[in-house]
Amino acid sequence: MTGQPQGPADSGDPTPRADPWKSFGAVMAATLLLEAIVVLLAIPVVGAVGGGLSPASLGYLIGLAAALILLAGLQRRPWAIWVNLGVQLVLLAGFAVYPGVGFVGVLFTGVWVLIAYFRAEVRRRQRGERRRQAEPGLPCEFSVGHLLLATVTERTLVLIKPDGVQRGLIGEIIGRIERKGLTVAALELRNVNDELAGRHYAEHEGKPFFGSLLEFITSGPVVAAVVEGPRAVAAFRQLAGGTDPVDKATPGTIRGDFGLKPNSTWCTAQIRPSRRSARSRSGFPAPSAGRRACEPDSPVYRSDEGDPAQ
Repeated sequence: MTGQPQGPADSGDPTPRADPWKSFGAVMAATLLLEAIVVLLAIPVVGAVGGGLSPASLGYLIGLAAALILLAGLQRRPWAIWVNLGVQLVLLAGFAVYPGVGFVGVLFTGVWVLIAYFRAEVRRRQRGERRRQAEPGLPCEFSVGHLLLATVTERTLVLIKPDGVQRGLIGEIIGRIERKGLTVAALELRNVNDELAGRHYAEHEGKPFFGSLLEFITSGPVVAAVVEGPRAVAAFRQLAGGTDPVDKATPGTIRGDFGLKPNSTWCTAQIRPSRRSARSRSGFPAPSAGRRACEPDSPVYRSDEGDPAQ
């Protein structure tokens, strides 16, 4: 196609990511070289201001500078950071030569404490990245909280209301639920009588729109579905979108794509996760969920049948 900027051909290989540890080693080496330069510059300063240098003091400063330069070439070693911190203790001994040398030691000790902290953060992030690559299902910043959220199965009742049924949106809505990764555990098409509608909307009884709610939900059949999965309630609310299809629901959500009026197309009511068959908080009976082939206790998951790939 002409007139369109073309990107580089996709070879199928991911773009190599920069190794933060290499950059971090370069920073530590540069810090050591800067420290060596400051120590060497201290020789003429101390000689002029401090009344001259003794051979021991001169040897101390030159030897310290040489050690810093040597260490700069060893910063890829895992133990280098600890040697660097030990050298700072030697630099702090510069108070015996001249107070200014000791103050330089205090300054650089603070710098190396910060470097050690950021080094620990880099290593922690690298471990998390390796864990994420080894187990793609885990979030990058893995924690016990993430594990608990990922393993607790929730169940929620979904109602596709008469207008959604009449417009043929059942398949679209169920498809979006399943593409999200949730499971439809039970599905039922039923008519809602006045008694059931009154229980379902009991919280709105006495309000001016109560009668219109009853009339709407009893105007035709509804689809009741039990949806389950990790964090199913929050995931379903994300799929549903805001309660006002025009002002609050964003495009891409069910209400944002298919609704015009509030309280139409569908609603939800949570079921307690520990119950296999229950009534929702609103009093609407959930359809019974029968035993499915994907349940952990089904023959598909029996350990005594061996590896299915063999």
